[in-house]
Amino acid sequence: MKIANIFIEKLQNHQEELKYIKIAIELIQNQIDILRVGGNFRELCGKYQTLSILYEKINDFPNVINSAETAIEIGKKIKDYSIIANAYNILKLAYEDLQNTKESQNITYKALDFFINEATENEAKQEYILLSQLYQIIKNFHGNLNDQEKFLHFSRKEAGVYVELAKEGLLNQLDLTQIASYYRGAALCYKESSKFSLDSASCFYAAANYYLEAEKFNDAASNFEDAAKMFEGLKKYNKSHDLYILAGKNALKTQNFKTAILNYISAESLTKYIDIDPANIYIELIKYLKKLAEIEQKSENHYVAGSLFIEAAYYSKKLDKIDSQFMKSFLDLAQKNYWIAAKSENEIGKKSMKAYTFGLVCIISKFLRNGDKSNIAFEKLKSMNSKNSTKYLNLSQELIKCLDSEHKFSFSNFSSNTIKLLKHENSTELKKLVEIICGIIIDN
Repeated sequence: MKIANIFIEKLQNHQEELKYIKIAIELIQNQIDILRVGGNFRELCGKYQTLSILYEKINDFPNVINSAETAIEIGKKIKDYSIIANAYNILKLAYEDLQNTKESQNITYKALDFFINEATENEAKQEYILLSQLYQIIKNFHGNLNDQEKFLHFSRKEAGVYVELAKEGLLNQLDLTQIASYYRGAALCYKESSKFSLDSASCFYAAANYYLEAEKFNDAASNFEDAAKMFEGLKKYNKSHDLYILAGKNALKTQNFKTAILNYISAESLTKYIDIDPANIYIELIKYLKKLAEIEQKSENHYVAGSLFIEAAYYSKKLDKIDSQFMKSFLDLAQKNYWIAAKSENEIGKKSMKAYTFGLVCIISKFLRNGDKSNIAFEKLKSMNSKNSTKYLNLSQELIKCLDSEHKFSFSNFSSNTIKLLKHENSTELKKLVEIICGIIIDN
């Protein structure tokens, strides 16, 4: 089968693909004959499912249907719900390919009848592991029928089972990571029924705490972040802020600076709604943006390093409220890294990106009163003589005009082309740079 995939994916040779699919079918049929004698029904069931997939690839629909139905028949005897569900889906798709919509829907209803009956039996026995699987399968079949009400109903039932499994696990002193994963499963199910759900937020929070207790710090960070997003959507900003901070702190325990920084930025964005001084967040952001920038610089990812140093400068300005030497030192590191990146053939290949980077060097150097470096970058831009270089040349000229002006510059002072560029340029660093040097906040 792998050989067949190579021929179609790499070599685009459909004839050879068909040849190897037919060989694979023959091999599996031989294996089925052996398995029938040995009575290994679980493996036999899987082989029929594989056979149905292979027949589907060569559009042999009668054999697709026959193999899938056999897989379902054996699967029901051994209670292999995954194979039964997959085989029903293969059958449904086969009838869709044959343009028999009615029979395709009938297959879904047959599947639902079977799985709902199985769920009812297992509800009486409180077989929660099996119920979680069955509710998920039933939910997905209702999704296939676009029955949103029943999809959400079974999604919540699935969530409830995960919560019961977590409670049972605590009583039985189950591994904490398993308990955490049950709560996360519940959270994801509740999230299906509502974009911002208190049930979902609470389960993400529970998962995070159990991952934290198990010292799985990245998993804890991820779940604290998911909980924070939920609480933010519910406009519970104090709780959300605290959870973003917790996510950041846990990410730092594994040196995961990127995740930590993103969570601290999210926490900072909420301080406009709550009575919390963001100064401590700024200090943490500056510290870890600098660390991450130094790592990227050492790895010769100079453009990324430059952008991170601009972020550090941005939060330094927010912290000190002035153009401090501390902030300027970050901007100087930014322009040095951008200069290396712009001159490198390996790091930046696209001419438009080179032009943009030279433009950033030009603007930052002018702000730092390094006129010689600014002029060199300006001349580099002029020599490129392209549509994109002209665009960034004009942008640089206008921003330098802003720096040289004795009067306060406003957004309306820029030309329409520059305004359009600043509003639509997919660049956080450019927007942050304009806010630092001109005091102009650019909304998208």
